[in-house]
Amino acid sequence: TYSPLKQCLRGLWYLGCRIRDRTSKENKMKLDEEKLKFEVSKRGMNQTDLINQSGISKATISKIYNGGSCSPKTAIKLCEVLETELEKILKTK
Repeated sequence: TYSPLKQCLRGLWYLGCRIRDRTSKENKMKLDEEKLKFEVSKRGMNQTDLINQSGISKATISKIYNGGSCSPKTAIKLCEVLETELEKILKTK
């Protein structure tokens, strides 16, 4: 039977899973900021161009440029804009 309370609880459970997925360290990738900057400059672009062409927020691009991690979806989007392979900008240990 339909119950507004069950629907609400189901929605909260789903939302909780989505938030956990987005903030999980397991789903993050480290890009090499120097390699990324090189690929950007190689195409005659700057950070603002990258933000505008990728649709990725300024905060996220800034975080990556300063050594932070990003989601796989963001990394793939950057590769598409830069027309490069993910391996070229991934951080290697």
